[in-house]
Amino acid sequence: MTVWCTTVLPALLHLAKKGTAQIFYVFEDTALLAPNVGYKHVSEKTCGVKAGLFGYGYHTVDEHGKVTHFGTKGICATVEWCHQMMAVLRNTHFNDFKHWDMWLSARRRAKQEPAIALCAPLAGYYPRISLTARYDATYGGGWVPGIVDRDSASGQ
Repeated sequence: MTVWCTTVLPALLHLAKKGTAQIFYVFEDTALLAPNVGYKHVSEKTCGVKAGLFGYGYHTVDEHGKVTHFGTKGICATVEWCHQMMAVLRNTHFNDFKHWDMWLSARRRAKQEPAIALCAPLAGYYPRISLTARYDATYGGGWVPGIVDRDSASGQ
């Protein structure tokens, strides 16, 4: 939350003042678009939302339609949403700051404004080494929508 409050949102709002952009697409540094997905596709699939999550660390839907997801690898956000979220963050005590994706998920479940929509999974993330593991550097597996499904369907 600190990075979004001190860097990401102020940068987006600064860009909005300088130009005519009304929506921004923010990707985490490890984000990868799914196979055959381009930026135009992301724009089409997130059209009409004030803010939407389209890049996940993991995303699945069970047989009852319940979505399980984590990670914020790709977010689209309108200028209006950025202003509203900035006001929320400026009025949140620093002791209440949490991991950004967990905080957004909790707000979404509680139906708090400004809301963020769960959009179709169009991006995932590249595997990397975690230097925050307890003992040694740990290799973290990646997840990209379409790749897992395609591989499991072909039996690979």
